[in-house]
Amino acid sequence: MAKDKEKQIAFYMTQRSAKELDEIQDLFNEHEGRVTKAYILNQAIYKYYEYIKEFYGIKDERDDEQNK
Repeated sequence: MAKDKEKQIAFYMTQRSAKELDEIQDLFNEHEGRVTKAYILNQAIYKYYEYIKEFYGIKDERDDEQNK
């Protein structure tokens, strides 16, 4: 069961995205060890969120806490 602040979603992926996700998972398996597709998607979201914040010059509460 998911933690209180976690959300579960279901969505459809294009064939290309699904294939690339499989390839990413295979690369992780070869170099890092076994990971889930959910882990890969979460990491991608975290990285993209950081990119967007930097691109638009956005700071959030987490940035302030990390700089203390």
